[in-house]
Amino acid sequence: MAASKHEAVHANSRSPNAVELWQSYVASKATSNEEEAFRVYVGALSRNATASPKDTSNALSPTSSIAFGDISCERLNEEVVMALEEHCQHLLQQLSTPSLQNGIEVDDNTLMYAENISRVLLFYGLWRDRRKGDRLLSTSLALCSSCHKLFHMVASEGALRHLLVAMCHLLGFMHHMLDPGHRWKHLFITDDSKDSPAHLSQEDIQEVPEELSQLFISVFKDPLLPPMCPMELSSMQMEMLHVIGAAATGTMHFAKVLVTPDVINQLLALLHPSRNSGCGPMQALALKVFIKVLHVLHCFMPKEEQVEVDTGVTLSKLFSVLPYGMSELKPEQQQSLPTYFLLFLNSISLLMDAPNSSTQLKELFAEVGCFEKLVESFKELKNVPISDLGTTLVCQLIRTLTVSLKGSLAIKASFRQHIKYSVLKTLMASFTPPTKEVLQELLNMALEVTESPESSSSLPVCNADALGLCLEWLLDLPHSLQLWLSSRVLDLCSYSVYNKQQCCGARLTSVAVQVLVRSQEAGGFAKEIEDNLLRLIEGLGTHSIMGTELKDILVSLQPVKCGENLELPTYYFKLQCILCALANKENGTQALYYFELRQPNSQISISGLNRWPKNNAFSFHCWVSLDRSCADADQRNMRRMLYSFYAGSMGFEAFFAKDLVLVVAVHSKKRGFQSITLQEPLTPQEWHAVCVTHSASKALWGAKNETAVYIDGIQKAFSTELRVPDLSADYKHCNIGFCQREADVSESHEAMVDGYVSFGPAISLFGRISSIFIFSEVLQLQAVQILHQNGPNNLSLFQPKYPDTEGLINKLVLFFHPKACKDNICVDLSPSHAVEGALEGTLVGEVYVTRDVQLVLSSLGGVEVFFPILEQAGSLPLKQRDICSINEVPRPTSNFEPWNDEHEAVTYFIRLMTSMLTNTPTNEQVFFVVKGPATIGALLQKVPPSLL
Repeated sequence: MAASKHEAVHANSRSPNAVELWQSYVASKATSNEEEAFRVYVGALSRNATASPKDTSNALSPTSSIAFGDISCERLNEEVVMALEEHCQHLLQQLSTPSLQNGIEVDDNTLMYAENISRVLLFYGLWRDRRKGDRLLSTSLALCSSCHKLFHMVASEGALRHLLVAMCHLLGFMHHMLDPGHRWKHLFITDDSKDSPAHLSQEDIQEVPEELSQLFISVFKDPLLPPMCPMELSSMQMEMLHVIGAAATGTMHFAKVLVTPDVINQLLALLHPSRNSGCGPMQALALKVFIKVLHVLHCFMPKEEQVEVDTGVTLSKLFSVLPYGMSELKPEQQQSLPTYFLLFLNSISLLMDAPNSSTQLKELFAEVGCFEKLVESFKELKNVPISDLGTTLVCQLIRTLTVSLKGSLAIKASFRQHIKYSVLKTLMASFTPPTKEVLQELLNMALEVTESPESSSSLPVCNADALGLCLEWLLDLPHSLQLWLSSRVLDLCSYSVYNKQQCCGARLTSVAVQVLVRSQEAGGFAKEIEDNLLRLIEGLGTHSIMGTELKDILVSLQPVKCGENLELPTYYFKLQCILCALANKENGTQALYYFELRQPNSQISISGLNRWPKNNAFSFHCWVSLDRSCADADQRNMRRMLYSFYAGSMGFEAFFAKDLVLVVAVHSKKRGFQSITLQEPLTPQEWHAVCVTHSASKALWGAKNETAVYIDGIQKAFSTELRVPDLSADYKHCNIGFCQREADVSESHEAMVDGYVSFGPAISLFGRISSIFIFSEVLQLQAVQILHQNGPNNLSLFQPKYPDTEGLINKLVLFFHPKACKDNICVDLSPSHAVEGALEGTLVGEVYVTRDVQLVLSSLGGVEVFFPILEQAGSLPLKQRDICSINEVPRPTSNFEPWNDEHEAVTYFIRLMTSMLTNTPTNEQVFFVVKGPATIGALLQKVPPSLL
């Protein structure tokens, strides 16, 4: 009983909902003045409409949605729209009468009515379907303009407050009408969003009046604005910025109307740090709007549409607001400058990392000198107290550079040339010591990621210069960070062949050697840290080494001064061991030149193989090195293509399936898709010789189709089940490392193969390939072994009178080698094509060159450069470490661990000389020309007997 009484009291005390208020208005307008009745209705409804433009969850009471949101009240909603439109037009006439324009002060009741009706409009915009309120958009804009024109005609603060609040509500209504999907909150949205502009129908697009941009400019530039009601004025201006942002985000049609020089210049005026007291919410919002406008200008306005505005000029203007001198700023503005820079850097990151932002925008970023402007203005912060924001500023700067440099080799080269990473290091060091947070951001920069992944060591290195920056900072770190950083850099550089290639290209070997040399002046690194750097030198040098890098290693073996004496560096003998390891690597199976095919569309496309001889056979031979398996590719069982040759839907292909297992397949018209799968996977990161042969049946003699697969000269599979397609057809779609005719054979690949394997879509090889041969005849085992034994670096393999392959010359259809590739055109090296016309391949990928230490040695004068090592034997002591080992779990014992005995100096030297001379006729010849044996004999006579 008590509960029922409480419910009755609650029912009597509740406010009437929107339906009841409307019904009351309809009943009262029949018995009284309609305008007066509508004013009463608007006043009552506005008292309940308490929601702010940014919060749609609390608009009115839950029952209010019945009036404006329920489908059953569609007729009522249409009546509300008609009434609002009619009375808004009447109010617009009252606010625009000549008497008001001639100086007669506006009536307070009219201002109160304007505020109430604007609040109802806002309430309606929060709850209504956008298309029902589109016709009120122009009316609300006109009302807003009229209210703004009345600012100088009101004398009281209360009247001005009514106008400002009315404008704020009207702008809020426009905000929700222009951006029904509320995308402006997130600034940028992904392309697959259902609310993206591409998914809006034509009836959703509403013309944005040009008066909107004029209103925006007048709101901020009108000198007649009185200094009263600062809070309401600021709220109105903020809402005006939200309307511009919502219009730029709602649809591209809205956005293009607003991309004008006047709007851009007004936004720039708001962004300057000398405005008001520095960085505040107004500047933050204006910067967000400017970034969106710039994004629209670049991504959705073709060059021919950029008549009055230009992306490059606009981007340059954005950086012009950065201060290049502190004299123009007041003390309070200088104090807010670090916060302003954080906001600015974050906005640039959003722009560069936004959906649809192309590489051209980043290249334009570098072209107009934005990197230089950013660094120069950042230097000015050194003269400003930054409190504890130093680390935060540096981290945000690195993140901004990361997204700006991401994905473009040209931009990285431009940054390296004009800014230099050494300048960046000095700049960062002036703000903060190298903390773990800063170093992690540099590691992320090397991987081109903005957040630290859980297993970052398995990611590709995209900016190895950032790793060099980390190594250069190593000496300034405490011992625990030195160990952490050196281990992380070593793991990243050693993870894959691609990572090694990137680090070799950035000369990280020289950086690591120079860091080791400088460490001797400070007493040397702890053993674990020094060993990490030595492993890094060994890993990169085994992959490739330049003459300058070998010279740096030789210079690092010179004695170091310790007080009044000279001593050998702590790493002296270990570095000699590394040189031996570089010389003793298996050069025969390592490709010094190779094609890198790791991008989604990487491939070598051939114009067409349409000259097959009559014997109807096919053999493919190449050297290949695969990256480790990708989890996503394995899960979907994607086909990492080795080659594909198709004439329509008929042809050959070979690919690597899950766990790097090779699959050889054919597709014929009668039998469809057939394949054989190898049982043993290939070892990732290692070079393998892969050969596939096909022979078609000869019906007259009853010979069967035969398919054979060889790995490293050993037959791994043989089958007579595969029906070889007709090789006399016109093979127009021929690709190495890719499959261009995926659509023709996709249905066949959906079928079950071998009873349990279903292959997914084709992707690039994601690895390296070198020395590609195609033959018009089946290669026998002996020929396959000859190709394997000659390795991937022999370009004269098929030259006339070469004894091993003389019988294969006339059977060679095509021969591609990375060394014969220029401007992405692969030249066919097969001798027969000198007469018949060579086939050309078009490369979509990169060509890499590696260098062997034994070959590089000749550029420095030959093995005699090592003679000073023997001269120093026994004459100088080995430097003792000033730093003890760190209490951390050490890595496994390295190959150079035993090389640390001063009494074995001569033995180490002899091993080094032997390694450099073995299997290198050029070095042996130079060794005897310079009378190396006699020189070594003379030096050995000076060595203490205890070392012999």
